[in-house]
Amino acid sequence: MEKIKSRKFWMVVVSAVLLVLNEGLGLKVPTDTVLSFAGVVMAYLFGQSYVDGKQSSIQQVTQHIITNAQPEPLEDDELEGNTDSESIPEDESQQSDNNALAQLEAERLAKIAVIEKQLEELKAANPIV
Repeated sequence: MEKIKSRKFWMVVVSAVLLVLNEGLGLKVPTDTVLSFAGVVMAYLFGQSYVDGKQSSIQQVTQHIITNAQPEPLEDDELEGNTDSESIPEDESQQSDNNALAQLEAERLAKIAVIEKQLEELKAANPIV
């Protein structure tokens, strides 16, 4: 179903129909016009295929970076949570849970920063036309 929605597919279908109608029904469209149209279609197909290939490549690399990114080590002061007096937990168990959550959140943010940095480097190295 995805192929039927493709602009490349419909360009090929229209080109094939034009060629069949011209030869089979004798539309007498000049050969130069048919060849020019076919050349434009081929140029479009090659160009779009190139762009699609680049996008696919970037998506694969991005997915690889996301799954394999290692967060940079965090400093102790980055792991500290909110010091607001209203949010201070009353027991040690809750304090421990809050510290663990703060550390997980800091690691998540660090991982996102690494991914964004690597993605920017990838985009700079492989610009899409």
